[in-house]
Amino acid sequence: MTASASSQQGVFDGKPLTGNQTTVNFLNGIATSLPFKELINFIVYAYGASRRMGSGSLEETYNLDRAASLFSEHVSLINAVEWLLQADYAVKSADAENRAYFENRYEKVKNMLIDLLPDIENIRTKPITKTQSKPIIEFKTPYGWVSSHRYT
Repeated sequence: MTASASSQQGVFDGKPLTGNQTTVNFLNGIATSLPFKELINFIVYAYGASRRMGSGSLEETYNLDRAASLFSEHVSLINAVEWLLQADYAVKSADAENRAYFENRYEKVKNMLIDLLPDIENIRTKPITKTQSKPIIEFKTPYGWVSSHRYT
C-alpha cells in the first residue's frame, strides 16, 4: 500500500490538497517523510483487512505501533477481554498509593468497551471460585449476563 501527498499543492485520492493539509508518505508500511512540527499531536489508529485477535496473557506486551496491523498481516490486535482482565488484575494487586489510578484506568477500559460493543449494557468480572479457577468477563446484554467466550 502506498499513500502519499504533501503540504504543497497536489492531489490525494482524487481531491485537490489545500496549502494547510499535510499527509505522511508511506512505502511498505514505513513513514518515508513526516513533517513532525505539523503532525506532533496527530494520532492514527489503523487496522488492516487481515487483522486477527491476539490471545493475550498478563505478561504480554503489545505492539505500540498504532498502524502496524494496517501494513502487516502478522500483527495481532489487542484482545479486549484480556485488556480488561489485565486492568482488573492491576486494581486488585495495586498498593494503596496507586489503587485509585488503576481503578480509574479499569473504569475507562470498561466504559470504552461498553460504548464500543453493540447491545452491551454493563461488564463485570466473575470472581474466581473452587470450580472456576480463571476469572471470566461477563457482558450484560438485553438477554442477560453472557460470558465473554460466548460473545466474542
